[in-house]
Amino acid sequence: MLDQTAASTAQTLQQPSHMPAWTWDQLELLLTRLAASPAQREMAPSLVSATRKQSTFLPPEHVLLEVLCLACFIADEGTSSRLGEGPADLS
Repeated sequence: MLDQTAASTAQTLQQPSHMPAWTWDQLELLLTRLAASPAQREMAPSLVSATRKQSTFLPPEHVLLEVLCLACFIADEGTSSRLGEGPADLS
């Protein structure tokens, strides 16, 4: 029984799986909530819009990379200091 379960699990893991579907509006909402500062919150809609427009010309893995980079930028607390919102804590 354990061998059969292990074989089934291995077979399942080898099959390609797809990410859950999401919308650009959902991404914008979540990035807005994730923003580390008011300036980053304000940028989220424009950044998502630009990424959405570029996405028709990019392969899916590049769109995913763009989304991950957006999330890192929006959530980065150090970005707010580079935007003139306060000193960076570099310690």
